[in-house]
Amino acid sequence: MAVAKANTIERLVKVLVVESDIDLRHILSELFDLEGYEFVIHSHSCDIVNQVSNYQPDVVLLDYRLPTVDGSDLCDSLKHDPQTSQVPVIIYSVAPVSVFSQLKIKYDAFLAKPFDLNELLTNIENLIRWRANT
Repeated sequence: MAVAKANTIERLVKVLVVESDIDLRHILSELFDLEGYEFVIHSHSCDIVNQVSNYQPDVVLLDYRLPTVDGSDLCDSLKHDPQTSQVPVIIYSVAPVSVFSQLKIKYDAFLAKPFDLNELLTNIENLIRWRANT
């Protein structure tokens, strides 16, 4: 999917993913290749703010359960930094969304695992449109 920005030429969608599961990383990699997305997938993240600042993705996908840090902590870091606070974040987890609403995490979308790949793509596209209109 190409995204049209006001007064610029179309460009590829850029997605940054933090996912520890090798199988899901492979599935997401194939999906994003098929969709023509530009993407980078990290198995962990020690410095999410710098990674997002340097890569400048349209959307960030975070698994909630990561080996060294929770996706909620990564999301919190992004949303509290002025350089990255406007980048939409999708968190996904096996935990129900009700758990996340109680934690007051400032994610932009939530997907329950296992999630439908078409639902993921729809969420990405909707968040990109939303961000373009804000």
